Formats: sequence, C-alpha cells, structure tokens
Amino acid sequence: MYALIIMLLPICTPACIIAVVVGLTFTLISTNKIQSLKPLILLSTYYFAFSTVEWAVHRYVMHGEAGFTMFSHSHIGHHMNVRSDMRLHEEVQPDDFSGEYDWMAALQVGVVTHVLMYRYMQSYWDIHPKINMAITMSAAVMNMWLWNNIHYSMHSDEKAVPLTHGPPRLVSSRQAEVMFAPLFDVLKNHHWLHHAIKSRKTNFCTIFLGADKVFNTYPQAHELSEVTRQ
Repeated sequence: MYALIIMLLPICTPACIIAVVVGLTFTLISTNKIQSLKPLILLSTYYFAFSTVEWAVHRYVMHGEAGFTMFSHSHIGHHMNVRSDMRLHEEVQPDDFSGEYDWMAALQVGVVTHVLMYRYMQSYWDIHPKINMAITMSAAVMNMWLWNNIHYSMHSDEKAVPLTHGPPRLVSSRQAEVMFAPLFDVLKNHHWLHHAIKSRKTNFCTIFLGADKVFNTYPQAHELSEVTRQ
C-alpha cells in the first residue's frame, strides 16, 4: 500500500510524509471501508507488480545494469538512433526486431510476475495460482501489445510488428496518438526524458508508469532543468 501511494507522488520528503499519513489513515478506517476498497487495492497490486517488472527488465536486461550486456547491445543501438525530438535518425528495418517485444518475452514476463506474486495472492487474496497465472499472462500480453503499438509511435516510426513475431502493431503513429489520448502524451513525455537525460538513466517504465518513483529513477529537479535549457 505504501509503495503504491509513493508511486503516485514525487519522491521528496513531503511526499513521503504524506504517504505515511495516508497509509495510516487507511489502516485506521473501519473494516467495512477496507472491504469496499479491496477491488481497487487488488487491481493496484497487479499494476504495481507489472510496473516493477517492466522497470527491472528495461533497466537490468535492456540496459545491461546487472551484467546482462549480451542482451543490451541492440537496445543501446536504439538509443543511439534517437534524435532530440524523439524521431529516429534511421528508419527501423523490417528485419530489425530490437525495438519491440516478441511472444517469448510476453511469456517470460508473465511467468516471472506469476512466480513473484502467486503465494501472496493465494494467501492474502485467496486467488488460486492457476487464476493468478491467467491474470499475469493476460496482463503481460497486454503490456507487450501496448508497447509494440505505442513505443514506435512515440518515435514517429511506422515499423510493423507481424503477428508471427509478437503482439502485432495495429495502428499507425498518428492513430496511436489519437487512440490512446491523453495517455499517449503522458507516456511520450515520460519516455522522452528517458532518452534526453544523459547524466544518468531515468524513467525505465514505458507503459506502466510508477516504479521509477518508488526506486528513485525518476528525474530530479536539477536534471529536468538541464533538459529544459537544452
């Protein structure tokens, strides 16, 4: 609960104080109120789990911060190809699948999230592991589909993702901007900072925002001001 509250607030001392106060308030309210909030808390728990997994995959695998450099080469190449206005120097070629997720990645993310959560979901929420597996796999496919349809659109590239490779790209960049508005602008600005800030890598979440604030990889004020002056 406290982590979820912090996700929605900037990381700073006042925010932490507010998080503790709000968390204690939830603890002190009546049982009936807690029961009425359970569906929202359950949904938020799954959201936080996928935000954390997305953050970890992007930071430690795609950027090689855990020593997985064999997986980070193509993604680093993607960063080299991004201009300051988020457009690409060179169009992504049809046989280049480094910028999207395939079916195997969706399977891996779904399984990892399930393994991390199923005991807690079973003991606290009474959700059977098979049900939890179905939920995490469905959410993983949705995450990958959103990524494949939104990420290239953020970079104004019309690269197609075939169904045989992964969750397919079904909309153009312009269509994605309209379909996912106003969320698209929020995600694009968040992702732009991931590319724009050079002093350290920030904003590893791309679709399920939030974990960057929990794990202190959200841009600090001085970093934002440096980007603004560019």
